[in-house]
Amino acid sequence: MTPKGLIAIGLAWLVAVVLWVCFFDRSFSYVWMAPNVSKQAALIFGIYLSMVVYLVFLIGWLAPLGLGIYGLVRHR
Repeated sequence: MTPKGLIAIGLAWLVAVVLWVCFFDRSFSYVWMAPNVSKQAALIFGIYLSMVVYLVFLIGWLAPLGLGIYGLVRHR
């Protein structure tokens, strides 16, 4: 991938994150604990997994943007 393509991907990802944060609910408070212990463990695992995926979504745009800028600066 070219540096300009990486910059475009990073900026598009950043726009998607900004729109998501502005217009959608980012709360994980919708989960209720089930009476069964195995269901509680599954819910807790699901909560942590969704939080990790959400954080990767929020900060993942930095990698392609940084690599694209590095590629542009290095090849000039």
